[in-house]
Amino acid sequence: MGGIDILLLIILGMVTWSVASEGIWGAALTSLIVIFSGLLAMNFFEPVAGILEGFGTSLWWRSHCDIFAMLGLFAGLVFGLRTATDRISPRFITSDRLAYGLGRWGGGLLAGLALTSISYFVVRNAVAHCIGMRGETLKRLSIGRVFRYVLLTPIAQFIY
Repeated sequence: MGGIDILLLIILGMVTWSVASEGIWGAALTSLIVIFSGLLAMNFFEPVAGILEGFGTSLWWRSHCDIFAMLGLFAGLVFGLRTATDRISPRFITSDRLAYGLGRWGGGLLAGLALTSISYFVVRNAVAHCIGMRGETLKRLSIGRVFRYVLLTPIAQFIY
């Protein structure tokens, strides 16, 4: 296991524990918010990166705009959606003890896996830009194979 694998495993554990502590309703909402925010950020980071490129003139800034756009969009969407759902969500839902435990830990694990996958995608995208992968190749990696690379690759890395 390399350094990134250990870091992703730590992120997975911390997010799972943190989200599971919110209960079944909070875990379900949080996992849906993380998944939707990740998908929206992956679809719209390229136009935002194009806008950000106009704000700087250095080569370093222009080559890292997509990473900042992806992280900024993801963080902003998670923050906005969490703030919106805090107002509409009930504080506690009574349920069976087994359903409560499975629901909150399952929702926490789902949110942790989604966040870990998105983090892995951002790191992979950064490495792809550092080695010079541009344009259509990177677009095929980010849009065409999102499910394979973003959701399944980190899970497969943890299994093997």
